[in-house]
Amino acid sequence: MSTEAATRARLCAHNLHSCILFDSAEQLTRALLPFVRDGIATGDRCILLIEGSQFGFWKAALERDGIDVHASIEAGNLSFRSNTKWLPPGEFNSIRMARQVWEAIERSTERHPGVRVLADLSWTIDAGISADRVCHWEATLDCLLDGTSAQVVCMYDRGR
Repeated sequence: MSTEAATRARLCAHNLHSCILFDSAEQLTRALLPFVRDGIATGDRCILLIEGSQFGFWKAALERDGIDVHASIEAGNLSFRSNTKWLPPGEFNSIRMARQVWEAIERSTERHPGVRVLADLSWTIDAGISADRVCHWEATLDCLLDGTSAQVVCMYDRGR
């Protein structure tokens, strides 16, 4: 089974939290477009926390995949947010991040059966966040998502 197929299989099994290390945009979209497409089809809110410069790329990829991006945004099923502007102010802290994510899940599930988040965390490399702190965040997120209808995929670009 290819890496992309294995990733899709894990995501389709409704894991609450997964991480993907990617080498190319093509590899990333091949693995994650079905996750977003299925979320929109089931009425989930899909939030893409990505670099602002990537909004156009993801919108085009979603459109090519058959998703009506404009209609999905208007319906509240799809949103694009800057991954770094979304962060709580101050030093990177798992507890503050968890509070921010919990509030987003609560807001999203008021109107949607679930929430799916694609979060590009490649910025942590550029920001000099230690691997220990990133791992602490990933473990905190695992605990936070337990018992919710949220699914999160954290994305890390190996080329950074």
